Amino acid sequence: QSGDDEILRRMGRHYDVVYLRKMLDNVCERLPLFGLGADVIVGFPGESREQFENTFSLINDYPFSNLHIFPYSKRPGTPAAEFSDQVPDREKKERVSRLIALRDEKKDCFARRHLGTQVEVLIERVDENGTGHGWSADYLACDVPDCKADDIGKIKPVQIG
Repeated sequence: QSGDDEILRRMGRHYDVVYLRKMLDNVCERLPLFGLGADVIVGFPGESREQFENTFSLINDYPFSNLHIFPYSKRPGTPAAEFSDQVPDREKKERVSRLIALRDEKKDCFARRHLGTQVEVLIERVDENGTGHGWSADYLACDVPDCKADDIGKIKPVQIG
Protein backbone atom coordinates (compact mmCIF):
# COMPACT_ATOMS: atom_id res chain seq x y z
CA GLN A 1 0.00 0.00 0.00
CA SER A 2 3.10 2.15 0.08
CA GLY A 3 6.66 1.94 -1.15
CA ASP A 4 8.13 3.68 1.88
CA ASP A 5 9.20 1.92 5.08
CA GLU A 6 8.15 4.71 7.45
CA ILE A 7 4.68 4.97 5.92
CA LEU A 8 4.27 1.17 6.02
CA ARG A 9 5.24 1.26 9.70
CA ARG A 10 2.75 4.05 10.42
CA MET A 11 0.08 2.00 8.61
CA GLY A 12 0.82 -0.88 10.94
CA ARG A 13 2.11 -3.16 8.18
CA HIS A 14 4.51 -5.92 9.17
CA TYR A 15 6.70 -5.86 6.06
CA ASP A 16 9.14 -3.44 4.50
CA VAL A 17 10.27 -2.38 1.05
CA VAL A 18 13.23 -4.80 1.02
CA TYR A 19 10.78 -7.67 1.55
CA LEU A 20 8.47 -6.36 -1.18
CA ARG A 21 11.30 -5.99 -3.69
CA LYS A 22 12.67 -9.49 -2.95
CA MET A 23 9.21 -11.00 -3.41
CA LEU A 24 8.57 -9.06 -6.62
CA ASP A 25 12.01 -9.91 -8.03
CA ASN A 26 11.36 -13.58 -7.36
CA VAL A 27 7.93 -13.54 -9.02
CA CYS A 28 9.17 -11.56 -12.04
CA GLU A 29 11.99 -14.05 -12.55
CA ARG A 30 9.70 -17.10 -12.35
CA LEU A 31 6.64 -15.76 -14.20
CA PRO A 32 7.63 -13.21 -16.84
CA LEU A 33 4.07 -12.58 -18.14
CA PHE A 34 2.19 -12.57 -14.84
CA GLY A 35 -0.33 -9.86 -13.98
CA LEU A 36 0.72 -7.91 -10.94
CA GLY A 37 -1.83 -5.79 -9.09
CA ALA A 38 -1.71 -3.72 -5.94
CA ASP A 39 -3.74 -1.38 -3.80
CA VAL A 40 -1.98 1.92 -3.13
CA ILE A 41 -2.96 4.48 -0.52
CA VAL A 42 -1.83 7.98 -1.43
CA GLY A 43 -1.49 10.79 1.08
CA PHE A 44 -1.45 8.74 4.26
CA PRO A 45 -0.89 11.14 7.17
CA GLY A 46 2.72 12.28 7.29
CA GLU A 47 3.54 11.12 3.75
CA SER A 48 6.13 13.57 2.46
CA ARG A 49 6.80 14.19 -1.22
CA GLU A 50 9.96 12.10 -0.91
CA GLN A 51 8.01 9.22 0.62
CA PHE A 52 5.46 9.42 -2.19
CA GLU A 53 8.35 9.35 -4.68
CA ASN A 54 9.56 6.14 -3.01
CA THR A 55 6.17 4.57 -3.72
CA PHE A 56 6.14 5.92 -7.28
CA SER A 57 9.64 4.54 -7.85
CA LEU A 58 8.76 1.08 -6.52
CA ILE A 59 5.74 0.87 -8.81
CA ASN A 60 7.76 2.18 -11.75
CA ASP A 61 10.42 -0.51 -11.23
CA TYR A 62 8.02 -3.47 -11.62
CA PRO A 63 5.60 -4.69 -14.31
CA PHE A 64 2.35 -3.79 -12.59
CA SER A 65 -0.65 -4.54 -14.75
CA ASN A 66 -3.26 -3.08 -12.44
CA LEU A 67 -3.33 -0.61 -9.58
CA HIS A 68 -6.21 0.40 -7.35
CA ILE A 69 -5.27 3.87 -6.19
CA PHE A 70 -6.96 5.42 -3.18
CA PRO A 71 -6.42 8.84 -1.67
CA TYR A 72 -6.26 8.45 2.11
CA SER A 73 -9.45 9.52 3.82
CA LYS A 74 -10.09 9.76 7.53
CA ARG A 75 -11.99 6.87 9.07
CA PRO A 76 -13.41 7.71 12.50
CA GLY A 77 -12.01 5.52 15.24
CA THR A 78 -8.76 4.68 13.43
CA PRO A 79 -5.40 5.83 14.81
CA ALA A 80 -4.51 7.56 11.51
CA ALA A 81 -7.60 9.77 11.71
CA GLU A 82 -6.08 11.35 14.81
CA PHE A 83 -2.64 12.00 13.28
CA SER A 84 -1.96 15.73 13.13
CA ASP A 85 0.06 15.65 9.92
CA GLN A 86 -2.75 15.14 7.41
CA VAL A 87 -1.77 15.62 3.74
CA PRO A 88 -3.74 18.42 2.02
CA ASP A 89 -6.42 17.24 -0.45
CA ARG A 90 -4.81 19.21 -3.29
CA GLU A 91 -1.54 17.33 -2.77
CA LYS A 92 -3.33 13.96 -2.60
CA LYS A 93 -5.15 14.70 -5.88
CA GLU A 94 -1.89 15.60 -7.61
CA ARG A 95 -0.24 12.39 -6.39
CA VAL A 96 -3.24 10.28 -7.40
CA SER A 97 -3.13 11.83 -10.89
CA ARG A 98 0.54 10.96 -11.27
CA LEU A 99 -0.08 7.37 -10.21
CA ILE A 100 -3.07 7.03 -12.53
CA ALA A 101 -0.87 8.11 -15.46
CA LEU A 102 1.78 5.60 -14.42
CA ARG A 103 -0.86 2.89 -13.98
CA ASP A 104 -2.20 3.51 -17.49
CA GLU A 105 1.31 3.37 -18.95
CA LYS A 106 2.02 0.11 -17.07
CA LYS A 107 -1.30 -1.40 -18.17
CA ASP A 108 -0.52 -0.63 -21.84
CA CYS A 109 2.97 -2.11 -21.48
CA PHE A 110 1.48 -5.25 -19.91
CA ALA A 111 -0.94 -5.63 -22.82
CA ARG A 112 1.86 -5.18 -25.38
CA ARG A 113 3.89 -7.94 -23.68
CA HIS A 114 1.04 -10.33 -24.53
CA LEU A 115 1.04 -9.59 -28.27
CA GLY A 116 1.26 -12.87 -30.16
CA THR A 117 0.25 -15.02 -27.20
CA GLN A 118 -2.93 -16.97 -26.58
CA VAL A 119 -4.87 -16.39 -23.38
CA GLU A 120 -8.03 -17.85 -21.90
CA VAL A 121 -10.75 -15.25 -21.37
CA LEU A 122 -13.75 -15.45 -19.05
CA ILE A 123 -16.60 -13.82 -20.98
CA GLU A 124 -18.50 -11.43 -18.71
CA ARG A 125 -20.80 -9.75 -21.23
CA VAL A 126 -21.65 -9.78 -24.92
CA ASP A 127 -22.65 -6.59 -26.72
CA GLU A 128 -25.24 -6.17 -29.48
CA ASN A 129 -22.54 -6.68 -32.15
CA GLY A 130 -21.62 -10.13 -30.81
CA THR A 131 -18.37 -9.01 -29.23
CA GLY A 132 -17.64 -10.65 -25.91
CA HIS A 133 -15.86 -8.72 -23.20
CA GLY A 134 -13.95 -10.31 -20.38
CA TRP A 135 -10.71 -10.85 -18.53
CA SER A 136 -7.80 -13.24 -18.80
CA ALA A 137 -6.39 -14.99 -15.74
CA ASP A 138 -3.73 -12.25 -15.63
CA TYR A 139 -6.39 -9.52 -15.56
CA LEU A 140 -5.91 -8.52 -19.20
CA ALA A 141 -9.09 -6.93 -20.58
CA CYS A 142 -10.02 -8.66 -23.84
CA ASP A 143 -12.61 -8.29 -26.57
CA VAL A 144 -13.65 -11.57 -28.17
CA PRO A 145 -15.38 -11.57 -31.58
CA ASP A 146 -18.24 -13.88 -32.59
CA CYS A 147 -19.79 -14.46 -29.18
CA LYS A 148 -23.37 -15.24 -28.24
CA ALA A 149 -25.25 -14.42 -25.07
CA ASP A 150 -24.87 -18.01 -23.86
CA ASP A 151 -21.07 -17.55 -23.93
CA ILE A 152 -21.33 -15.42 -20.78
CA GLY A 153 -19.57 -17.27 -17.97
CA LYS A 154 -17.60 -19.45 -20.38
CA ILE A 155 -13.86 -19.41 -20.96
CA LYS A 156 -12.70 -18.87 -24.53
CA PRO A 157 -9.21 -18.96 -26.01
CA VAL A 158 -8.12 -15.68 -27.59
CA GLN A 159 -5.05 -14.86 -29.68
CA ILE A 160 -3.73 -11.45 -28.67
CA GLY A 161 -2.85 -9.71 -31.87
